[in-house]
Amino acid sequence: MGSSARFDGQVAIVTGAGSGIGRATAKILSRDGASVLLVDLNQAAVESANAEILSEGGAAESAVADVGVEAEVRGAVDKALSCWGRINLLVNDAASFVQKGVDASVEEWQKPWKTNVLGPALFTRMVYPSMRDAGGGAIVNVASTSGMSGEPNYATYNSSKAALLVFTMCAAVDLGPYDVRVNAVSPGVTITPALRAIIERDGSTYEEFERTWPEKQCLKRFCQPEDVANAIAFLLSNEARCITGANLLVDVGYMAKK
Repeated sequence: MGSSARFDGQVAIVTGAGSGIGRATAKILSRDGASVLLVDLNQAAVESANAEILSEGGAAESAVADVGVEAEVRGAVDKALSCWGRINLLVNDAASFVQKGVDASVEEWQKPWKTNVLGPALFTRMVYPSMRDAGGGAIVNVASTSGMSGEPNYATYNSSKAALLVFTMCAAVDLGPYDVRVNAVSPGVTITPALRAIIERDGSTYEEFERTWPEKQCLKRFCQPEDVANAIAFLLSNEARCITGANLLVDVGYMAKK
């Protein structure tokens, strides 16, 4: 655990915790003292992440769940409550990267909205009573710079992330009376397995991407999952106790230059 122990005694749920930003976030929260329930649809990935935290001396459990299925979300929340008796922190990171334009099918619309909007809404609804009863809590939704702009053939994904940003503000209003803070982070390009898969799907190579993309940003570097996880941890911490309903860009200046 980290020397700061800023989350000592707190219980966190992190979705999408099997890889990328979610995994990095779970590790940071654990190192800073939190007990963490890692949730992911990929059983092998989430069990691997859980084992890594346990090997470092952290307190963690894992749950396999589809965040867009109410019964599975309830099962994950109940597991956290059964293990530790409370929930203080929630990170909604699980995401679906269906990227289609105006010709998208019903299924191509439903999949990203189910994961990227309904999932955070379900988890928020089910965890806030525990936060309320504990005297407060903090939630961070992982949105995207894509939720703030139009891009060709990205209507399904971008609109879902835009909805998540508005949901964040609405939830901040609804839960403010219980001292539950709700914020978002919007990563730009972040080097995750999902990004590499998208690059390959689009018929490019990572080497070409690495050469050309930095010109679109203010800073000529790429965000790593840990960079976004550090921003999430800040918003969850008492250092951000006066911040709610906000969206923190972690995009090395992409939106500033867009």
